[in-house]
Amino acid sequence: MVAGIESTRLSDWAVPVLIAVIHFVGWTWVDILLWARIFEAHDLFAYSAEYHLGWWVSLITMVAGSVCALAPSGKRRVGLFLWTSFCLSCTSMEDMCYYMFDGRPLPAILPWLNINPFILCRPVTSRCLVASCSAWAVMWLAGALAGWRLTQPAATAGRSGTCTV
Repeated sequence: MVAGIESTRLSDWAVPVLIAVIHFVGWTWVDILLWARIFEAHDLFAYSAEYHLGWWVSLITMVAGSVCALAPSGKRRVGLFLWTSFCLSCTSMEDMCYYMFDGRPLPAILPWLNINPFILCRPVTSRCLVASCSAWAVMWLAGALAGWRLTQPAATAGRSGTCTV
C-alpha cells in the first residue's frame, strides 16, 4: 500500500466486517451464557444493572481493541468496522440472534426493548424486531457499498467530467 493511499479491493473490506462479525457472534454467545444460563436460571435480576454495565464495557473494549488493530490499515477499514459493529450490536440484531443462537423462538412481545432508540417501530413485538433488523441490514449494506464505491479510483480520471449519451 502506498503511503496515504488506502487499498480499495473488495477483499480489503472483508477484513473489518469479518472481525466485527466474529466479535458479534462471540459477544452474543457470552450474553447467552451469562444472562440466560446464570441470571435467568438463578433469578438474579436484581443484578441486571451490573450485568448490563459489564455488557457495555465488554463491547467497548472489544471495539476499541479492534480499532487500534485496524488503525494502521486505514481509516476506511476502521469506519467500516465501526459501522458494522454498530449495526450488529446496537440495533437489536444481537437480541434477535440471542434467541436464534439459543434455539428459542422470539417472544411475541419484547417490552424491555422499547427503550432502544434504534428499533424502528413501537411497541416492540417479534414481527417489529425482525422488520427493524431487516431494515438495519439493508442500511448496513447500503452504507458498506457506498463506502466501498466512494473509495474506488475515479473511472473518468483525465476526462472533463461531463457525461455524454
